Amino acid sequence: YSEESILLINGKQYENAKKKLEEDLAKFPNSLGSLKALERLYSETDRWPSMEDVYKKILGLEPENKYIKFELGEAYIRQNKLKEAYKIFIELEKQSYVNCHVYNEMGLSSLKLNNHTRAQSEFEKGLSLYPDNSYLILNLGFAFLYQNKYIEAEEYFRKAILLSDHLSDAYAGLGFMYFYLGK
Repeated sequence: YSEESILLINGKQYENAKKKLEEDLAKFPNSLGSLKALERLYSETDRWPSMEDVYKKILGLEPENKYIKFELGEAYIRQNKLKEAYKIFIELEKQSYVNCHVYNEMGLSSLKLNNHTRAQSEFEKGLSLYPDNSYLILNLGFAFLYQNKYIEAEEYFRKAILLSDHLSDAYAGLGFMYFYLGK
């Protein structure tokens, strides 16, 4: 990749950067530097379908790049390709690439697919490794809420608020639950 393309991205001159990167990739189609710069460009401009293609090209060159696999899963989620995303996250888990984000995304994918018990399981697995992660706690609250387990939902929404009082979703979850229950 060229320094010019990075400077253009840094200067938010995205169309010029895209043209320069496309020129670079036409000359050197397997340039990891250009592909990663293009991924950054697409990330900054929310071009998820394009990012999916770039991630796949990078994985063709670096098949064991777990970070890029995770990002591909994120791109699938942004495009509502939830089953594909879940498969990526399962693969990462099998490769021992586990962190709170992987479990959170696995759980969120399951929630969006209306598999609330699987979502609960994924959030609980994440919490067994990261017990103070407010997002895992918050989302476990939603998994319980969607299963009509209101006592557990309230417990986890309150835990999330105690850990991170800026989580407006925790307040919203409590409010929705109380409204639904007529409290």
